[in-house]
Amino acid sequence: MKQNTLKNNKFQALWIAIHGLVFLALGIMFLCGIRYKINTNLFDILPKTNASRDVSKADGVMGSKTGRVFIVLVKGPDLVSAKKAACDFNSLLEEESNKACFEKISLLMDNNMTEVSDYFLKNRYFLLNEAQAESLYTNNGVHNFIDDSLMTIYSSFGSIRNLEEDPFALSEMELMEGLGKLMENGTSMSMLDGVLCTYKDDNCYVMLRGSLTPEGASITNKNSGVKKIYECAAKVKESPENSEIEFIYSGVPFHSYESSSSAQKEITIISVVSMILIILLCIYFFRNGLPVISSVGAITLSAVFALSCVLCVFKEIHILTFVFGTTLIGTCLDYSVHYFVRWKGDMELNSGVEIRKHLFKGITLSLISTELCYILLCFAPFALLKQVAVFSFSGILSSYLTVICMYPLFKNPKVKKEIPLTKLFNAKKTGHKNIKKFIFAGIVVALAVVFVFARKNIRIENDLKSFYTMKGDLLKSEIEANTVLNSGSSGWYFIVKGNSKDQVLENERKLCKKLDDFIEANGKGTEMTYNSISKYIPTKSIQEKSYKSIVNLFDEILPQYIDVHRFDVREAIELKEKFIKDYKAQEGKYIDLENDIPEFVKDAISNLWIGEVDGEWFSVVMPMHITDEAECRQIAANDENVFFVNKVKDVGTELNSLTKLMLLFLAIAFVAMIIIMFFFYKFKKVLKIILIPLVTVFACVSVLGAFNVPLGFFSVTGIILVFGLSIDYIIYAMESSEAQNSIAILLSFISSAISFGALALSSFAPVYMFGLAVFVGLTTAVLCTMLVKE
Repeated sequence: MKQNTLKNNKFQALWIAIHGLVFLALGIMFLCGIRYKINTNLFDILPKTNASRDVSKADGVMGSKTGRVFIVLVKGPDLVSAKKAACDFNSLLEEESNKACFEKISLLMDNNMTEVSDYFLKNRYFLLNEAQAESLYTNNGVHNFIDDSLMTIYSSFGSIRNLEEDPFALSEMELMEGLGKLMENGTSMSMLDGVLCTYKDDNCYVMLRGSLTPEGASITNKNSGVKKIYECAAKVKESPENSEIEFIYSGVPFHSYESSSSAQKEITIISVVSMILIILLCIYFFRNGLPVISSVGAITLSAVFALSCVLCVFKEIHILTFVFGTTLIGTCLDYSVHYFVRWKGDMELNSGVEIRKHLFKGITLSLISTELCYILLCFAPFALLKQVAVFSFSGILSSYLTVICMYPLFKNPKVKKEIPLTKLFNAKKTGHKNIKKFIFAGIVVALAVVFVFARKNIRIENDLKSFYTMKGDLLKSEIEANTVLNSGSSGWYFIVKGNSKDQVLENERKLCKKLDDFIEANGKGTEMTYNSISKYIPTKSIQEKSYKSIVNLFDEILPQYIDVHRFDVREAIELKEKFIKDYKAQEGKYIDLENDIPEFVKDAISNLWIGEVDGEWFSVVMPMHITDEAECRQIAANDENVFFVNKVKDVGTELNSLTKLMLLFLAIAFVAMIIIMFFFYKFKKVLKIILIPLVTVFACVSVLGAFNVPLGFFSVTGIILVFGLSIDYIIYAMESSEAQNSIAILLSFISSAISFGALALSSFAPVYMFGLAVFVGLTTAVLCTMLVKE
């Protein structure tokens, strides 16, 4: 007795040490200032594309920025009503209580125009475009330039006040050109009455742009920016005068919010329903409160332990990790079921220590086979899958330790009773072995038939578009927004790299010349264009060219002052000297891309500027209405500083590569388990053991083909998990032919099937693929196990 007590103490110490270490580490990290978060960004589940490390990081920075940018179009019957509603909406968003949600909100342009006008006046010597600067080196060019300046002056509405210091209206010409480009900016918007708006189908659309803070981009707290946007829009619409006003939403934050909200609802429903069904199952079979309470407690502890491990390793957890993690409800129950079936109904096992000794080999081999699969998943270069692997690995380990270390402390019931269905499994029928073999052969033949008919649908494919489908009001909003804005963006873009800010612009300039040539040759009469920072901010070399070309206007300054602006000769001479003095004082003062430009311009190009990443600088050039992907890729391929990105296609290609890698992991796991099994079983039993996962994988592939579900990354991940779980069943069966063992396997299957079956009902494609693969595989595994066991 003392020896058993000593052994129990060692097991308890092991359980306390492992759980305590993780919880202690989590607490220490928190006290050291690390803040954990739940990641709800839909696009963060995607793997990184196969690009160089620095470009991949730059792409990640861009994705983080664009993932928080949103557009709201306020739709009304006329500009007056639409603008008023937009202003009311803007005021609500800018209330003090919402400041933590929004990084920036832009609606009214009036305040910005003074800043923009001052910017062009201050930098007027540096902002002539290249063609204008070059033309000033010829007499005709100078005369034409003066004609253009006169036309600008006579038609000007904003720069007359600056004519003493800017007699050629340089700033006004540059302002008009710059605003023209900014107004294009990939949309059909123009500035009217101080706002960006457009008319379509007898309706006026006023545009409000903004970006969320990282905190506001999360849906898991009260400062969810999207939630605030919806609430403020609802308040505006409550007013009777806004009965005809509609709000149109566009941007990644809205889709992340909708998908993440849906995922959270699914988590809640799946978890609650699964737990209730499993509790009812335990009550029916055990008719005792202890197994039910202990099993639920073990599952809860496993989930908390798994969450803690993920937070310790990754400092965050993605919302979809919880979705996949709900499978723990069924998987972690397996160990409890096997223990309590013996605890309740095995007349020969009189203590918890004896039950542990009886189960130890089978349950440990089961742990090894399952954890091996999760260890392999940790090597996949995919952050979400690594989180799922760590979550599941640690959760199952916790459940195993609880059953092995803590359950033996429970006293066995004084009077053991037969578990329901025991008689059914005890029944012996003549020739039952032959019948089982016949049924097993029939299953294999049936699967082969399904495979033959579905073989055309069996392919490795990861279509990113199928992962998330817009629907409902948000789909209508996005369609209307795209129609109104007419951005022409296909989601493709170029990332441009340079050793400095100016080098980025120089490399951009080279790329833009190639795009100009392509558009000139192929885009006449079309809307083909592109958006780039170098359209608005000249490179240093062009700024120098602009500055130096102004010298050629010096001889024309006096006539300009005297003939056009009606100054007397003396005053004109003084103004000329002042002009030249100011001009010379500006030498070498070039525009800084990040610090000198006004907020309005920064907002307009914010999605094009990535900035510094690991000592290098990056920007984005965005093609508009350009549909020739092959040409875009070729342009990028010929320049080592330019990288073409088609996120949907590139990520799909990367997922295809990862899927093949996972199949390789499956083969490695299969070989590893065969080797491990030979240490514990004879050749005949090993053949039976490896037969089950083979048939299980075959069933998954065939049925997925029948449902036209491709062998994508998530379905193959499910197959790998099934491989480990199917080995569990056959190992348990090989360990014992008792009726209680069969009942335990059946209960384990039912609990897992409930969890995974619920995932197969998910509306989110990756979760559906994963759940369907595992449910089909588990069903096949348990059925075949019952047929081939002794």
